[in-house]
Amino acid sequence: MKTLAMMIACVLAGGVAQAQETAQTTVAGEVELALLRAADLGVLPGPDEAPLRIETPASTRYELGAVIDPTPGNGPAVLALTPGGAAERMGLHVGDRLLAVNGDSISQVQQPLDVIRAAMVRERGDLVLDVERADRRLALNGRADALVVPAYAMTISASASTGNCGRISVFFTASRSDDLYPARIIYIDGKTPLLNTPSWRVKPGKRVLTVAESIEPVRFNAVQQRQRQFRREDHYKTIEIEVQPDTTYQIAARFHLGGNVIKHEHWQPVVANQTHEACQ
Repeated sequence: MKTLAMMIACVLAGGVAQAQETAQTTVAGEVELALLRAADLGVLPGPDEAPLRIETPASTRYELGAVIDPTPGNGPAVLALTPGGAAERMGLHVGDRLLAVNGDSISQVQQPLDVIRAAMVRERGDLVLDVERADRRLALNGRADALVVPAYAMTISASASTGNCGRISVFFTASRSDDLYPARIIYIDGKTPLLNTPSWRVKPGKRVLTVAESIEPVRFNAVQQRQRQFRREDHYKTIEIEVQPDTTYQIAARFHLGGNVIKHEHWQPVVANQTHEACQ
């Protein structure tokens, strides 16, 4: 009997250890993805900077379980509901307009989502929603879903230049005197890059960029503007760059006055600037 109990204990201990290892691997992977994105944003400490220390106490996030139109107006509309979420349990419907949350009016505020979040935190998830539905005003009561975020601490060391990456960027002030205008990166080597980042890390070597122009509309007449809007994906152009380590390439669209818009001869993607800087 004692032997059987020891065997069961060993199996349970092995299962716990495996679960902990799986959790550790999963969390480490998510942290690595977050750090890679932070690197793309350029916010990690550089080679000559002090390590970044982050300590965050445990906290609680409250979720309404609804997609709310963030546009200011006469009450933000409910665009979608999470099945089984707090909003659905409270009786909220798609198309409802939120007039107030816990007594705080949101019908005319500039940032209605901020008011909703603040109200949920202040009342620790308790909610009273004033809703307009088909010219009727309703009061809905309930609780938001609570998500506990555990405390964590981490130190991010300064990143040394590895010499095995370069950067592609489109964030710069274009020179109108050189007929240079902003461009947008659609694909890097056939893959969609992260959005809302000032630059993208790439491996050294030949990189193929698919680019769209963002030339000011005033440079086109009415007919050209309509032609420019038609099948915009056909207006994309590619440019090949031989990326060198620790080098940032700023991409722009060079405008050709008089170029045929239908044939996409009115612009060309170019490297507007090239700077040497450590790639982390």
